[in-house]
Amino acid sequence: MPLRWQEVTSRWKAGRVNELDAQKDGHCDATGSRPTGVLRGGHMVAVETPRIRKAQLAFGLSAWVLLGLAAVSQASLGERTSWAPPAQVATPTQKPWRSARLPRSLRPVNYELELWPWLFREGSSGLFLFHGRSTVTFRCLEATNLVVIYSKMLNYTEPVRVKSGADRSEVPVARVWQETANDYLVLLLRTPLRKGRVYTLQAAYCGELTDELVGLYRVEYTEAGVTKLLAVTMMQPTDARRVFPCFDEPALKATFDLTVIHRPDQSAISNMPIKSKSMGEWTVTIFERTLKMSTYLLALVVSEFRFIEETYHGVQFKVWGRKEMIEAGEGDYALKVAGRLLEFFANKFDISYPLTKMDLVAVPSFESGGMENWGLIIFREVNLLYDAKEESESSLRALTLVLAHEFTHQWFGNLVTMRWWNDIWLNEGFATYFSYLGNSFVNPDWTVDSFFAGKSLSAAFSSDALAISHPLSPRQQEVYSIEHISQLFDDISYDKGASVLRMVSSFMTEELFLHGLTGYLREFSFRTANYTDLRTHLQQALDNQKMVQLPSNLASILDTWTLQMGYPVVTINTSSGLVTQQHFLVDHLTNVTRTSPYGYTWYIPITWQKNTTAQPTQWISSTREVYVPEMWVRDQSWILANMNRVGLFRVSYDNDNWDKLLIQLMRNRDAIPVVNRAQLIDDAFSLAR
Repeated sequence: MPLRWQEVTSRWKAGRVNELDAQKDGHCDATGSRPTGVLRGGHMVAVETPRIRKAQLAFGLSAWVLLGLAAVSQASLGERTSWAPPAQVATPTQKPWRSARLPRSLRPVNYELELWPWLFREGSSGLFLFHGRSTVTFRCLEATNLVVIYSKMLNYTEPVRVKSGADRSEVPVARVWQETANDYLVLLLRTPLRKGRVYTLQAAYCGELTDELVGLYRVEYTEAGVTKLLAVTMMQPTDARRVFPCFDEPALKATFDLTVIHRPDQSAISNMPIKSKSMGEWTVTIFERTLKMSTYLLALVVSEFRFIEETYHGVQFKVWGRKEMIEAGEGDYALKVAGRLLEFFANKFDISYPLTKMDLVAVPSFESGGMENWGLIIFREVNLLYDAKEESESSLRALTLVLAHEFTHQWFGNLVTMRWWNDIWLNEGFATYFSYLGNSFVNPDWTVDSFFAGKSLSAAFSSDALAISHPLSPRQQEVYSIEHISQLFDDISYDKGASVLRMVSSFMTEELFLHGLTGYLREFSFRTANYTDLRTHLQQALDNQKMVQLPSNLASILDTWTLQMGYPVVTINTSSGLVTQQHFLVDHLTNVTRTSPYGYTWYIPITWQKNTTAQPTQWISSTREVYVPEMWVRDQSWILANMNRVGLFRVSYDNDNWDKLLIQLMRNRDAIPVVNRAQLIDDAFSLAR
């Protein structure tokens, strides 16, 4: 006799569902007693994935025909799928579901999640599925009769319910529909939610466990000639909604209580330590409640991986991977440096790492180099595992760089998160910049300036010289769709962001820069911040001392680098002392359509030397040309600007100074720092295009 949904879930919770039962009868489609797509009491919602729908059609499992109910079909992208309620409730004249951002009326407090990934093909459809139950607790900030929440490619197998947190009474739902254009699940309530009250939204659902490297997905790999499967998450930036209905925006932080059902021969790991585990035909693993964090940081891996471990200053570190790789010692290097590296950043930021464990997992198929989930960082195998017999030192350096990048995120991104995706560089720029410092800490031979200039600065110069570039912090209204958000994970946010931070650290001094960052991290811990918040704390660090004096407030300087795209080429004429700046474009004939509030001029700190003698930093305000008497040369001296290339700008000179620099290189190249030797070649070729 088929197992109904209630039977499956009750036995699931009791650990008494075997794989055969699930394969035969625990269907996500229209075969159970809660068939997908059926309207019950006005608040059932069907959200079919195309593949699940095809499976239903292929096997003749149309629940709507079998049960004599009205057919429901999924609307095309950009249209609204809706189901009319038995008794009509007026639709609000304002339609917040048409906006790409959630209304501000509700704020999540906690998510209770149960996830059951099926790492086998479901019997009738042949698909890999996962089942889930969720209860999201949220607070009502403004009275409303709407609940708008993100949901994508989830099939709801029971009515979605809203209950009062006080007396657990059910709030009647008049209508439910899916806004596919914005990934919204919308509930129209018969009675409004009251301001200040706490409510819950309860849902049971399933989805496809695809191999598309987003949301909760499956990975197929071989081990000792045997094909195996694992389940892993990649939620950033907007794919938590594929795993559970949620307020999937970075500013809407909450805590998470996660329970995972899996086979006994598999391990389940998540952000937090395991709270309890019950064994049976299925294992039920319950994790401790997370810290307050954004939805995209929730993580899960279910696998047959092996691990090595050590405890360093109270934090338990584990490196996970395929059995053969772990036994071959390929995880040894990462485990050796992980504790020291995490402690380095805790000391650097003067804020302790807030968890008691750190799992590092190497996955055969992963979209990015690494994902910084709090307490569970997931990597591509090449970025965590190292075979000393086969790989070079450059591979080891690249691995360390990724490791340091993800560790930095435990503070910049996890502890303090950008408020909206237009400021993603507050996560990625910091992680990129400090990854070089972490690299140099692990191996002092890997010097910051030469490595940074050859990698991140070069990438920033290339990408930001295009007319289609964008500011570090574009306006929020420019970043609203998933496509816009995804496009910001680029060289500008990572490498230009890091380059600007390196420049600011240089002219502020590292001590003051770090002092400002510590204040920023402390004030916004477990919260979100924007660029203005960062700038304010850096300015406060400057205001509280007398040693470093800038020619203007930090806003006047830093805004020219963050709120407009591009960078300048500075031309120094040593025969007159005239210094000019111009927006550098790789194609100077291209038409720049994006306007700038600063007219594409920058407030530029020019570090420089005359012959081999360092000179005081010369600031060029946001004007196109200025005379600098100190740069007027009347003898055979030469000038070299932008020492160690700490500034994000190119430099050109009059022909006479170019000739003098060439002669100096031929006579004694060591008089010019190695990074600047590379700069002279790079700038000369770039300017000659």
